[in-house]
Order: sequence, then structure tokens, then C-alpha cells
Amino acid sequence: MSATPNYWKKLDVSNLAADGELIATPGANRRIVLIAVTCSVAMNLKETNTSGDVICHLGAGMNRFPSPIYVSANTAIHAEDIHGTAGNVTAFHYTECIDGV
Repeated sequence: MSATPNYWKKLDVSNLAADGELIATPGANRRIVLIAVTCSVAMNLKETNTSGDVICHLGAGMNRFPSPIYVSANTAIHAEDIHGTAGNVTAFHYTECIDGV
């Protein structure tokens, strides 16, 4: 059986009820690429922790992006309810190696 080619990306799904870490840090020389996010209430996605830089603001419902959102290397994604209302969030994403290995 041959190894998986570098250009092949496995779509992952991560979900969370309320604020907190949505997608864990992928590791050195790897980054998360967001494809779409669905949430039950308006949310912010932030880098590293809930005090980090905002990656994007999301409205309730399905949020599809015109192009993928590339997150900084070795950075986790955290979800934060905008209005303090507990909600559910689901992210569709993949991880890619940024050094070509």
C-alpha cells in the first residue's frame, strides 16, 4: 500500500457546545484550513484562545466562505459566543503541511 500523496487533504469535522477550543493546535509546520462553519448563534472564531485575534465573525446558520480561510501555523481555533448565549458550532476543515513535507 502506498503512502497518501501530500496534495490529498482529509476533510475533518469538529464541533463544540459553548465557548472554548474548537480545533486543537495541529503541530509544528502545520496549519488549519477552514472550509465552512455552522453555528446556532452568532460567534467569533479566534486564534490560540478566547483572548486571541479574531479569525472571523459568524452569523447563526451555515457560513460558507468564498475561499478557504488559512490559519497561522501551529495555531488552535477557539469559539466565542458573541452575545453570551451558549450555542453549538461545527467547523469543516483540513490540516495541511506548510513546508511541503
